[in-house]
Amino acid sequence: MTYHTRLIICSILFVIAGLQGISAEHFETLDMHLTIELKTQGTGPELVNDRVLFSYSSREPTRLVGIAFLHEDFRTIHPFYRNPQGVFVLPYVPPAGSEELVYRLIVDGIWMQDPYNPRTASLPGGIPCSIFSLPAVPREELPVTTTAENGRVVFRYPADSANSITVAGDFNHWDPYMYSLRRDPSGEDVYSLSLPLPRGTYHYYFVVDGRRVIDPANPLTIRKNDGSLVSVLNVGG
Repeated sequence: MTYHTRLIICSILFVIAGLQGISAEHFETLDMHLTIELKTQGTGPELVNDRVLFSYSSREPTRLVGIAFLHEDFRTIHPFYRNPQGVFVLPYVPPAGSEELVYRLIVDGIWMQDPYNPRTASLPGGIPCSIFSLPAVPREELPVTTTAENGRVVFRYPADSANSITVAGDFNHWDPYMYSLRRDPSGEDVYSLSLPLPRGTYHYYFVVDGRRVIDPANPLTIRKNDGSLVSVLNVGG
């Protein structure tokens, strides 16, 4: 595939992503708006209120810049836009419960690490990526938790509303469609699912409206071979 063909394909993907991606990410707080407006060059990721600001600039002519994340399996390209200074920027809302963002930039069709972020890693297969850590959320603010008792595990996830919440783990071969959580009968803003699981240690994550999220109320996590974080639950001691 030639460079021009790759650029055309990337341009089409960016147009599609742009039409789908005019979302809350582009509605900015005053702090974010000022940070974006005054940015004169690309920098590493910045946390502004509850969002992460990614930016990119280059002395070379650049047409399109985007970003893709591991928690979306790098399947979605989020397009940047230019600020008044000509810097490519994107304010991004991290998924609930995220402890870090593992990502790659796409600049005119070329996938790369973030040149402004010194924290890098290689995924299996030698795929280069960049990592940005998010501040920990105090656990006392997240009382809802998954519990194990009498041979059953009750998975719980706090949410006001969601179209779909499922749980995937090594107990169902990481199938993101097999087990769906339903609104808890208690009437609280909680979705839950009860499963019979024998004694042992299990790894899992939630899939909330298509986004992979670790359990926000479970402090135990481990990193899988592909570099992603998952939650850990011990059943039966």
